[in-house]
Order: sequence, then structure tokens, then C-alpha cells
Amino acid sequence: MKLSRMDLPKLIENYLQDIEDWGCETVYTPEYTLVCESVLKDCKKLILESKNSSLSLLKEQYKDASPIQREVIEDFILYATHSD
Repeated sequence: MKLSRMDLPKLIENYLQDIEDWGCETVYTPEYTLVCESVLKDCKKLILESKNSSLSLLKEQYKDASPIQREVIEDFILYATHSD
């Protein structure tokens, strides 16, 4: 999977919109959705500022993340791999 810096902002917005529109309300609670927004906006900022690949930066963020942040990153990567 290759996530380009150009595609990433749109993909993150699509992911956030999809979890709001189609996500299970018992999983994607308003609180959890706020965590998703926070984690992914931080990731997006780092990716847009970096020259490294998007996927390697997501993996780097994953290593330093809390369990709930890791869950968000895993879910987003899964979403991204199936969004083609």
C-alpha cells in the first residue's frame, strides 16, 4: 500500500466522514470520533511536513502511541488499504 502525501488529506477526511455516517454508534461514539480526529490530524501534519513515506510515518507514530491511538491508526490503515 502506498499512501501519497497528496492523497492523505482527502483519505483522512473520507475516513472521518465515513465513520460519522456509517460507523457503528456503539464503537464510534462521539468521544472515540474525537480521538480519531485528533490522532489523524496529528499524523496528517507530520506526513505533510516530512519527506519520508506516509506509511513509514504512520508506523513510527504507531510505535509511540497509546493503545487507543494504536487502534485508530490500525483502523485507518485498514480503511486506506480497502479504499482503492
